[in-house]
Amino acid sequence: ALQTRCLESMIHSAARRNQMRQLHSARTSTAKQFLKQQENSRHERAKSFDSKVHEDSVKLRYDAGAISIVNEVQKRSRSAREDQLRQLRELQEAERLATELSRLQSKDDHIN
Repeated sequence: ALQTRCLESMIHSAARRNQMRQLHSARTSTAKQFLKQQENSRHERAKSFDSKVHEDSVKLRYDAGAISIVNEVQKRSRSAREDQLRQLRELQEAERLATELSRLQSKDDHIN
């Protein structure tokens, strides 16, 4: 009977140790899975952030390009308007001089 109890106690202890080992293994496995999921999640968020930064960078470059085009068009438009105004002033001056010349010729003809 003592031998049977001793044997049962050893079997019980071995079963308990095995159960504890399995529990520890399950906890470790769960913890590793959790850490792996956290790492994957962090990696996905980082990729998403990098993608967003790249997207924003492309948009900014596009916007900067569009702004420089608009600035160039405005500069050329301003230059064209200034040229038109200059030509208009020259034309008005030429008309004024033609009128003055015509008036002087008319006076000259009148005098002769």
